[in-house]
Amino acid sequence: MNQSINRLILFPIFITIFACAFWISTNKKESVETITFFPVDENAYFLDAKTTIHSPQTKGNQIRLPISTNSRLNENAYLRQDISLIFANGRLVEKFGEWRENTDKIKMDGVVELANDQVIHALSYHYGELHRNEEDITSSQTFSNDLLYMITDVNQDQFLFFRQPSNDEERFWKEKLDEKEKKLLDSVIQKAVTTFNLNLDHYNIIPIIQLPEYSKSGLPGFSKKQTGEIIGKLWEGIYKNYFLDIRKNDGEIVSPIGTTIPIILLAKNRSHLYVIFETNSNEIMYLKQLISSK
Repeated sequence: MNQSINRLILFPIFITIFACAFWISTNKKESVETITFFPVDENAYFLDAKTTIHSPQTKGNQIRLPISTNSRLNENAYLRQDISLIFANGRLVEKFGEWRENTDKIKMDGVVELANDQVIHALSYHYGELHRNEEDITSSQTFSNDLLYMITDVNQDQFLFFRQPSNDEERFWKEKLDEKEKKLLDSVIQKAVTTFNLNLDHYNIIPIIQLPEYSKSGLPGFSKKQTGEIIGKLWEGIYKNYFLDIRKNDGEIVSPIGTTIPIILLAKNRSHLYVIFETNSNEIMYLKQLISSK
């Protein structure tokens, strides 16, 4: 296994490094349920990877959003795994995950129930673990995502939805909802700066919903190959320490539902990155990933 980039580890306030290492080891699921980064396989690639937020449906006072994902590798993998994170107005409202052995494809379907005006981000990470032989284990990964703006009209008991605005009304709502989401994420960043004594001048700020574009162009200061390794290690840690559950600073284990969109603070000196977010109880958390200079 390539060890040039260390595992993503959880650093709650007032918890020692030893306690953090214990947290990771005691919360691993069975191996088939754990995303583990292995060197990228040059011969394995995704033929298809798509996440779709379908047209909203009404159910009483709730609006139901069907969401589907499809992904297909160019060959059968020892393990295929997909996870999806659904954010509305900057906070996680649902998560989906599925793994299968000895297959090339995964399909997931789910429904999210929402109300009021929302900007919805659906982000999926698609992963394959390949065993060429007992000692040669590699992986393949990609992203897919979708975006939807949804506005309810109380007076007319209707709603409108769009991905890209096509008129003045939609442009108004896009700007309003984007600003609301940005204000929330900016407040999380400022709380993290104060709590952890960070200097933002030393970091590039990347919300994880922007990772699909960076996975193609490369993270700032890194090649595409280095980016693939950093992202692979990043999602190994996010899966274990965010997707499955979160250990708060007081030791309580909670669901990630209600947390803000995780934000990556990538050090400009290329030494490390942080992933920061706020829990549903307004507690600021961070994960740290060390990046080797090799």
